[in-house]
Amino acid sequence: MTVREILHRLVDVLPDSEIPTAARVLEALVAHPDPVALATALAPDDDEPLTESDRVALSERAQTDVGAYVPLATVMGGLADGSESADRAR
Repeated sequence: MTVREILHRLVDVLPDSEIPTAARVLEALVAHPDPVALATALAPDDDEPLTESDRVALSERAQTDVGAYVPLATVMGGLADGSESADRAR
């Protein structure tokens, strides 16, 4: 019996409650051969309730112009001259 056949048999005998977990593991292995990426993909969802500061931050982020363009010269100039943007980058 090949390893692939063994995997098929294992999937066939999995309890229904474990199928979503097995699917996530296999999808992660295919999509993320890197062990760190795999661990990240398999990490459980965050189940902590949102705090008021979380809600405010999410609201502010939603109002940000995601497509805004900042020229590289502007970014680099701020970093080179010690301006406030350089302080935030540290």
